[in-house]
Amino acid sequence: MAKKATTVKSKLTLNVQHDFITLRAPHGTFTVNRNGAKASGVFTTGLAFEMMDRYVHAADNLLEGMKKLTDERFLSTLAPGWDIEAEDVEAGDTVVCTHPVLLKNHPGEGDVEYVKKKYAFVWFKDTQPGPIGIEKAFLRITKKKNKA
Repeated sequence: MAKKATTVKSKLTLNVQHDFITLRAPHGTFTVNRNGAKASGVFTTGLAFEMMDRYVHAADNLLEGMKKLTDERFLSTLAPGWDIEAEDVEAGDTVVCTHPVLLKNHPGEGDVEYVKKKYAFVWFKDTQPGPIGIEKAFLRITKKKNKA
């Protein structure tokens, strides 16, 4: 019996709408138009945003520059760590933030209250009156919950 061919879905997708071109990754987006650029998630760390912005705006055509960013190897040279894998965070775990922006507001450990899809809702006792939702990719487990 012949094996069924399987296709691997790309981690990176390009969305073109009107004047905006958006590169979507598992944990962030990078959007450009002729006036500038904006980013979220993993593309905001380090020099990733600046390097990607300079590359795309230096290209002959914005669309061609953005298409080049869909090459995973090339993107890794401009934005290392864009393809980070999320840890298996569960309710009851103790975690710390790994994203530099989150570290400014939440430098200590927090307890995971509950998990929904790719977000963990963490309660940082020192800074928040209740849990806040953070992508699991931006958390590192320091202590797993005890399994009874």
